[in-house]
Amino acid sequence: MTSPLAQREQLEFTVFYDGPALAEHRMSVRDLAPALIGLADLLQEASAALSPGEPSPSLDIKATNEGSFLIELSVIHERILHLLSSPDALSLAVLVTLTTGANGLLSLLKRKRESNRQEELANGGLRITLPDNTTIEYPPSVIVLSHQPGVRRAVQAVIAPLNREGIDALEIREAPQGPATVRITSDDLPAIEAAIAEEGRSLITDQRYTATLTITSPNFQAGKWRLNDGQNNYWMKVEDPQFQGRIDRHEVKFGKDDRLRAEVWFRQWESDSGEIQTERSVTRVDDFLQAPPVPAQTAIDDHIEPDET
Repeated sequence: MTSPLAQREQLEFTVFYDGPALAEHRMSVRDLAPALIGLADLLQEASAALSPGEPSPSLDIKATNEGSFLIELSVIHERILHLLSSPDALSLAVLVTLTTGANGLLSLLKRKRESNRQEELANGGLRITLPDNTTIEYPPSVIVLSHQPGVRRAVQAVIAPLNREGIDALEIREAPQGPATVRITSDDLPAIEAAIAEEGRSLITDQRYTATLTITSPNFQAGKWRLNDGQNNYWMKVEDPQFQGRIDRHEVKFGKDDRLRAEVWFRQWESDSGEIQTERSVTRVDDFLQAPPVPAQTAIDDHIEPDET
């Protein structure tokens, strides 16, 4: 009979919070402790989702170096290896990469809502296209993690300190002085929260079509325009960077009843309670159609000549 062998795997990485409130390299325990617990939960939930039945990794904190608030962490995974141990058990390096890497879960939640296009890949992964036409591919395991309620709750705990005044950035690094594999700022929170909420519902309709839309009310600040498709008015986000560039350069001037010939992205989701949610956005403007000029009205002389008869 083969004796089980203990295998200890360890990986170190760094969490870096930044902002004016951390200038003295101090951070409230009430902010930090839940975030670190959330990070530990994130790794454990991810491990349970991708390697069910395997022991959960533990997360230890190390002495910190000077920084705005820089925490060196050590993930430890201890397994008892048998002849029947799963060959699919994830290494710590893969686990950390899938959650906090450049193509990992945090990156997906940050980028998903700002993407112009999302394409499901044959292997179960996802390719997204950003407004500047940059494409990012996420592996199937990251998509699996994004659907796990426990994983989503853990992410919310990790980014929660960014809701506090004076804490405006979070970075994950492989080494204390190394580049960030992912960086999240307080400006990213609405998109991440929306993506987390979106993962809690099922996409039931995903269509793209070309339509002519009458501009009812452009909104250059918020990015959502009120557009009419000939039957109804809808608020739609206009996400074409080239068209936005024309607007910024004052190459496009708007008037009453001007129209857009554009690609519309129409999506519907069903929540766990059965509620249907609908979203429309303009992903590409093919043509800007100015309304024809309105003929000037002929002035009517209100002076009436007397009848000479």
